[in-house]
Amino acid sequence: MKKFGIIGIALIFLPFSLRAREQYPDFDREYWVNEQALAKGKMSRGAGLGVLGLVSIWPATVMITRAKENPRKYAALGAVFGLSTLGATLHGFGSVGFGKKQKDAAASFIGDYDIDPDSVNIDEQRSEYLHGRRKTARKVILFGSYLTTISTILLTNGIVQSIRKGRGAEMNGIRVWPYYMAGGLLLTAGVRISVKSKRKLDDLDALGATASVPLQAGIVPFYYITENGRSVFGVSFMNSF
Repeated sequence: MKKFGIIGIALIFLPFSLRAREQYPDFDREYWVNEQALAKGKMSRGAGLGVLGLVSIWPATVMITRAKENPRKYAALGAVFGLSTLGATLHGFGSVGFGKKQKDAAASFIGDYDIDPDSVNIDEQRSEYLHGRRKTARKVILFGSYLTTISTILLTNGIVQSIRKGRGAEMNGIRVWPYYMAGGLLLTAGVRISVKSKRKLDDLDALGATASVPLQAGIVPFYYITENGRSVFGVSFMNSF
């Protein structure tokens, strides 16, 4: 009896696996009930974020005032605080409006299912699905761009302060490494979020352009030991509907 040490099937979840392409969910009443609940949650979170943005106007104003008095120490922080306040306010209240539209659309489909499930238009459901997912992907791309902008401000300030320090200027307690650390982390996160959401948006556009349900494709790495003790490693392609 051959003894196989099957190990690699779990490696399908590794980053070098191919992305599963977008496909439409199974639309029914329960799907839209769940979407309605998600929309309500989005509205609540958006309202909280918007209020937080308004509340942070005061500390942002204080930081900007300090930046005018001591730009070398507070200019970058003033810009970050100002952008954060503006971003939180606009994104928060924007999410409230977007969530309300999604909630109303879900409620409309729920009503249609309650009246006659067989009469619910599949194309209208797909159109609403694509519209919501596309807009969400664009908002996430914008958020990634925001993080990248913040990181650029922090990294630029770190470079400027490093040059000043190298020239022997008085630093007045300014530490350079926090700008590099925070800027680097935000840059990595911003680029990753933007790229991932752009790919998702492209997949959604491709899904909307075809009437057929796309295949899910992936590379399945495998590893096993043959009967004579030879190790075998490779990949196989998997397609499923």
